[in-house]
Amino acid sequence: MADDRLAEVLGAAQGLRSARIRLQDAIDAARESGRTWQQIGDVLGMSRQAAFKRFGHPRTGDTTMTATASPTTPAATERVFTDIAAERWEQVRDQMTPTAAEVLTADLIRDTWRAALREAGELVRCEDTKVELPDGTEVDPDEPLLGDRIGVTRLVCEAGEWVGRVAWTQEGRIGGLLIVLPGSGPWPF
Repeated sequence: MADDRLAEVLGAAQGLRSARIRLQDAIDAARESGRTWQQIGDVLGMSRQAAFKRFGHPRTGDTTMTATASPTTPAATERVFTDIAAERWEQVRDQMTPTAAEVLTADLIRDTWRAALREAGELVRCEDTKVELPDGTEVDPDEPLLGDRIGVTRLVCEAGEWVGRVAWTQEGRIGGLLIVLPGSGPWPF
């Protein structure tokens, strides 16, 4: 009798493994055919973030930008994050002040970005990018640079969003870099 019960447990476990594999295969096929994480989450009764976190495969791609950007402009801020997404860690560090480069090592940038990928997936685009003064006042990025500025962008990923913040010095160097959850704070800049 005990062996029959163990056989049932074994059969149920094998069925569960088989069902998980079929579910993952179905989700992968749905994604390949263009279905969104929102659609998959709706079918599974969970959020797009939960669906991605459970079934997604984080990856990085080449999301290069072709336009050149002057430091402290919205395009320069977006370029920082597209460089990070394309794993061009050293290119980002080359723009930093010596102090920032000492603290924000390539390994730290890589590990932070990969943690973000695990949560929300690949970077799709930057949105709502703006330039602010340290006190949060939005400024026209074309005005002459009279001091430090903060580039702020919404990082729209496959299954979630982050906020990217770049502290630009008066000399147009990166003095700080943050990848944070929307609505979190206060931030150091």
